[in-house]
Amino acid sequence: MATDIAVVSTGMANLYSILGACWAHGVTAQIAHDRNALIDAKAVILPGVGSYPVAMQNLRNLGLDDALKEFVELKRPLMGICLGMQILFQDSNEFQLTDGLGIIPGHVRKLPPYSGDRIRENHANIGWAPIKHNQTSRPRCNWASQPTSHMEDGECMYFMHSYHVLPEDREMVDTWSTYGSQEICSSVAFENIFACQFHPEKSGASGLKVFMNFVDSIK
Repeated sequence: MATDIAVVSTGMANLYSILGACWAHGVTAQIAHDRNALIDAKAVILPGVGSYPVAMQNLRNLGLDDALKEFVELKRPLMGICLGMQILFQDSNEFQLTDGLGIIPGHVRKLPPYSGDRIRENHANIGWAPIKHNQTSRPRCNWASQPTSHMEDGECMYFMHSYHVLPEDREMVDTWSTYGSQEICSSVAFENIFACQFHPEKSGASGLKVFMNFVDSIK
């Protein structure tokens, strides 16, 4: 029997924290190591931490890069988390220029120098940071529940990254977050895709609500 949610194996993520969040909300979920497990699912979560080039190579080795593009064409719900969000874009210059899935127009680049009230030598955004909704446009997924509809501006989510996404179409930006005195894209939403730079599975009750909204999309 087909599973409700396929959690894509990138070889670089704590998949069981994602599976646990799915199970806690009453849906079946399993790790997808091949095309069939992914395509047969009602929805997909693409997680990931670590190196962009290695994650992309792992997806290619499993044939999951093309399978993900095929799944998106089916117009079923897909959620990308952290590195999983970045992989949806065209390319990243982490270590070397590496092609991504190219599903979302835009690029992944190193965070700019920190310009806040203290110095960060490693230029990494690690820890809790506030988010705010895009006030210029309010992009929506075609899901039953918009993933971030419950969030108030200024609410904090948990981040852990040193590269960030630069969407070509700013109207796809769902939320912005602050990095020092600068704004960076923290989530995007359009059609059947929602992707976030923060970790909803590590962001307390508000993060788990993102999963609940995702689950609502397939019920």
